[in-house]
Amino acid sequence: MEFCNRRVLGQAERKGVLTGARTDNKNVHDPNHTGGTAYKPTILENMSSVFTKIIAGDLPGRFVYRDEDVVAFLTIEPLAYGHVLVVPVAEVDKWTDVDPTTWAKLNELAQRVGKAITEVFAVPRAGYVIAGFDVPHTHIHVFPAAKMSDYDFSQAMSMDATDPAQMDAAAEKLRQTLGTDEKGLVK
Repeated sequence: MEFCNRRVLGQAERKGVLTGARTDNKNVHDPNHTGGTAYKPTILENMSSVFTKIIAGDLPGRFVYRDEDVVAFLTIEPLAYGHVLVVPVAEVDKWTDVDPTTWAKLNELAQRVGKAITEVFAVPRAGYVIAGFDVPHTHIHVFPAAKMSDYDFSQAMSMDATDPAQMDAAAEKLRQTLGTDEKGLVK
C-alpha cells in the first residue's frame, strides 16, 4: 500500500491499516538528532518518498518535463487543472537544504512551467508556493492563478474528484508548450 503524505499515513494508521508508524514531525528525517532519547528511524525515513517512486516509474505520474536533475509533473490533488509540482530528482526534504545548482535549476524550470501555464490556461498569473509538509521531498507548486483565493490549498480537488481526461489534457497542453514528449523529455 502506498502513502502519498503524512495526512494519508495518519488516516491509515487510525483505521488500523498501518500500525507502528509515527506521523508527527518530531525528529523525522533528522539523522543528526541530539535529543534526550535515543534516535530511532521511523517508517517514514525508511521509505522512499512518493515523489522518488514517481520519478523512478514505480508509481504513475503525468510528467511535463524531466531531465537528470529536475522533473515536473501534475499533482494528484490540484488547485486547478494544470497544477504542476517541480521537484528535484535527488530526495531532499527541506528546500533550504537543496544545493545551489539544483535550486537554480528548480527555479528556472518553475519559471518555464509558470509561463506555459499562463499561456495554456489563459490566466494572469502562475502561482508559486513551497509548503513542504505533506511529502518529505522538496517541491514547488506552480499552478494557474487568477485571484488570491486560488492559493487556498484547503480547496484542492481530491484525487477522486479530478477528471482523468482533463488531467491528461492539461498535461498534454503543457508538454506541447514546453516542447516535451509524453515522458516529459525534451523533443
